[in-house]
Amino acid sequence: MNIQRILTLTIALTAALALPSTSFAGKGKANKGAGKGQRPGQVVRGLDKDGNHKIDGDEIEALKKAFTADPKGPLAALDKNKDSMLEDDEIAALNARLGKHEARATKKGAGKGVAKKGAGKKGGAKRPQETTTNT
Repeated sequence: MNIQRILTLTIALTAALALPSTSFAGKGKANKGAGKGQRPGQVVRGLDKDGNHKIDGDEIEALKKAFTADPKGPLAALDKNKDSMLEDDEIAALNARLGKHEARATKKGAGKGVAKKGAGKKGGAKRPQETTTNT
């Protein structure tokens, strides 16, 4: 009788501990963003056909059309006044942000590819430059 009671108590405790852990399943970082689709930056980069990091000309109409097709979608963050329309000032604010991102990317990449003075192994001998002659 005592063994049956211990077994029953063990099963009850196991079930009590297992149930709360299953209620949190799927709520972690792996599921974060599920169903949201693309991020606004990805959509905007796709609409910037000429690659000048600005939404202008025909791109503005394409942006407005994409926003109108799904006003609660990824471009909803651009609608600052939440009136379900993209106005010119909201597009201008977007272009200002895009310009800042472009400037930051340009600044980061400015020194790439240039060898720094003293670069290489410490104390290592430098190889002489090879010269080629066309004969």
